[in-house]
Amino acid sequence: MESIKKVSIIINTKDKLSRLRLVLKALECQVDCNTEVIIVFDGCSRETLDGFDAVELSFTPIKVISTKNIGSAAARNRGVMQATGKILIFLDDDRIPVPDFVSLHVAAHAQKCAVLGERMDMYISEEEIEQLYESGAILEDFHGTVIHNAYKAFDSNDTFFRRLMFRIPRNPLLWLMFYTGNVSVEKEDILKVGMFDENFFGWAVEDMELGYRIQREGIKITKNAALKNYHITHGYDPQKRKMEIRRNVQYFINKYRKNLFMKAILHILKIMIVLRVSRRSKMKASLNTG
Repeated sequence: MESIKKVSIIINTKDKLSRLRLVLKALECQVDCNTEVIIVFDGCSRETLDGFDAVELSFTPIKVISTKNIGSAAARNRGVMQATGKILIFLDDDRIPVPDFVSLHVAAHAQKCAVLGERMDMYISEEEIEQLYESGAILEDFHGTVIHNAYKAFDSNDTFFRRLMFRIPRNPLLWLMFYTGNVSVEKEDILKVGMFDENFFGWAVEDMELGYRIQREGIKITKNAALKNYHITHGYDPQKRKMEIRRNVQYFINKYRKNLFMKAILHILKIMIVLRVSRRSKMKASLNTG
């Protein structure tokens, strides 16, 4: 019988310790001798690093520290190079995984593929985050403490558009769904296609561009609606984010400028993502004031 595949969970983080602690606590019941957790600290403050050292966990994460802010693409690549697992799971530092998160990802790799999960959003305050961590309830009552507070993300993998994308036979555009907040891929495959392009910096599309190369390589992209994680929402500067989107999408366009179909898709994508940022910003504001 084939031995259990070793898994590396890669989390890159930038000064979101209160959320990261919850993510790691939710992984405690899932990490065994076949699983390693790699945390890449991307230009984090001394306060974050010292605070992390005080976190008590049932497992010992592997720490990779970059003193400079190198960006998500480069940070994830450092995690990939550190990883020993056959299967790499990319998890954001503010997404709480379901109790069977790791096993669902592993099971999906019975055949060669890249696996996408689903995101739910949690709108909770910093005080509530602290209370949830201190109470330990995240492990004792996952349904009551996490699922109860979650809303289906309007841009998650289960919106109409994304359901439609996966229903189209041999759809060549599934890479548009490739968000690394909840995705897994075999290490040999990500090395084969060249890992994340570190010329992307800031927010957006470095993961989609990797997904494009993965799909172009002939690796099937699948999704599992049961493979959920719960995004603890946070504030951001929408104007800065839109600037990063425009810059990164333009780099994406320039990289594949000879492909006219790709250029058209990316111009549409840029508009869609900018609109999504505006909508999310308004949604969060209404929830905070409502």
